[in-house]
Amino acid sequence: MKEAQQGPTLVFHSFGKIAAISFLPGILDKGFWYLASPYSNFPFGLDAAHDAACELAALLMSSGRLIFCPIAHSHHIAQKAGLNNGKDLKFWLELDVPFMEAAIGMLIATLPGWDESEGIKAEVAEFERMKKPIYLVEVA
Repeated sequence: MKEAQQGPTLVFHSFGKIAAISFLPGILDKGFWYLASPYSNFPFGLDAAHDAACELAALLMSSGRLIFCPIAHSHHIAQKAGLNNGKDLKFWLELDVPFMEAAIGMLIATLPGWDESEGIKAEVAEFERMKKPIYLVEVA
């Protein structure tokens, strides 16, 4: 008899505090969360950065969260249109600001390179300016 496999556990940190996943508004609440993840400096390449962002977005969605993830949304668009390999920070921030303004708050995927990402730093600055909540999300 096979043992039931347990899925990944999502752990949320808010500047040193741990919040259970149930703390975050779910699908019945109004609004969505903006999921930031490393991209141009992801050590395994852009395709792997996209795949990792999509996997985490799917986990969050399956837990009842509405998620917008710019990497999941824009990676293939950038590739198909030849948009500077998706690395033109100013271009992408201008497109993403309306999503940041509409979001409940920001979730940061603590994938390799997240703490050195210029894009994430800019997104954090925008969310801090708007005084919206920011959480680090790790898959444990």
